[in-house]
Amino acid sequence: PVDIWIAKGDMILEQYAEQIMPKIKNVLGSQLKASIKNEMGEEIYGYADMVVEWEDGRTILFDNKTSSKLWTDEKLEEELPKNVIYEVGLEDKFNIDANGFIVQLKNIRKTTRNGPRVQIQEIITKVNDELIDKTLDEYEKVLQNIRMGKFESKAPDCHRFYGPCLCSIGAHEGGGYAKSGG
Repeated sequence: PVDIWIAKGDMILEQYAEQIMPKIKNVLGSQLKASIKNEMGEEIYGYADMVVEWEDGRTILFDNKTSSKLWTDEKLEEELPKNVIYEVGLEDKFNIDANGFIVQLKNIRKTTRNGPRVQIQEIITKVNDELIDKTLDEYEKVLQNIRMGKFESKAPDCHRFYGPCLCSIGAHEGGGYAKSGG
């Protein structure tokens, strides 16, 4: 069974090298810490997978993902705010023209009859000021709730493959908020 996973991973990497790498003219940075501080000095940070010069000359911030299915517009909308933080956090280092995701499908096709055995979806989009403002406002609300020791619950929707996440557990303990520190 382990050999199957290794072979599958090798196939995904080979197709990434064939389908994506030729489109990258230059890697400007990888695993880049992107950080934003608010007026109170509180910091939100994460690590952007890569900033590249794309085949058309644009500077694009990419996040690599794996998925069992092609992304929908809804999935993009769900994932994009994290990349917004990366883009804003890196704006003093790079002049980013676009933001994107390289989604590698984990379901390997049995034949190459309908294309490569590994599908790779490229999603490139421009982040507008409205989305940046909305995302930063949402993060500020989260930071405010953390300062107050409250966390919004998304229950009953918030579940992972291993069961309910902490916010859904907190919903059962008092009005949709979980208290931090016991």
